[in-house]
Amino acid sequence: MACGLLLPVNYKLTDTIALTTVPKLDVFGNALDDSRHVNTAQLINAGFAPPGNFTLHGELWGDWNFDPARTVTQNSNLHEERLPIICVGETTCPRSRVTDSSSLGLFSIHL
Repeated sequence: MACGLLLPVNYKLTDTIALTTVPKLDVFGNALDDSRHVNTAQLINAGFAPPGNFTLHGELWGDWNFDPARTVTQNSNLHEERLPIICVGETTCPRSRVTDSSSLGLFSIHL
């Protein structure tokens, strides 16, 4: 069983630019025993919506799982061999297109 706290905050910087941050704190069960440990995640999303039917989003995230058996860190990992996901004409970009467990930053274009 896990429990957590999520606090999404949206900042409207201008009429066309918004910044969203979502800090998250979880309590997970340990892999080796019945104790608990902390997992934390942070998401930062920037959105640009000029007049008309066009929106551009960029997202970076990180996750830190402090299990005593092994600390696991996952993040946006923007490396040369990994290109951003571009979604055109979709309501949401499916994360299932990412096959690596550490995935990459998610960029989307909605028309």
